[in-house]
Amino acid sequence: MEGDALVFDGPGHKQAETIDLDLRDARFVQYHAAIGGTNQSSLCLPVHQRSDGLLLQYSTNAGISWHMLNELDYLSYNTSTYDYITLPLNARTNSTRLLWWQPYIIDHKTGLVMMGTDRAGWAIEN
Repeated sequence: MEGDALVFDGPGHKQAETIDLDLRDARFVQYHAAIGGTNQSSLCLPVHQRSDGLLLQYSTNAGISWHMLNELDYLSYNTSTYDYITLPLNARTNSTRLLWWQPYIIDHKTGLVMMGTDRAGWAIEN
């Protein structure tokens, strides 16, 4: 990626949420995203499963409820990929938040959320 990218790698919760934006005159959201790395020794590990992908959602009520805009498929973003997502009319308000996040993995034996070091990292910019 070129420029100043927001990068998430290593263990832990991985999400990027905007402040409320005035999108009344907006027709789309655009960005570059990359998921996973190619170097096994780096913190940005390669993708392995669907849950390594990202979800892009929007909220018009300060993050109380979220609506799906796009799923960033883990196999399609192994290099920097440009996205141009049309905003639905419901997202075109004066207080819309955008959220890119990587879903949690639930351990089916314990029922606990797993946020280990084996998750693929990701980056987003512009």
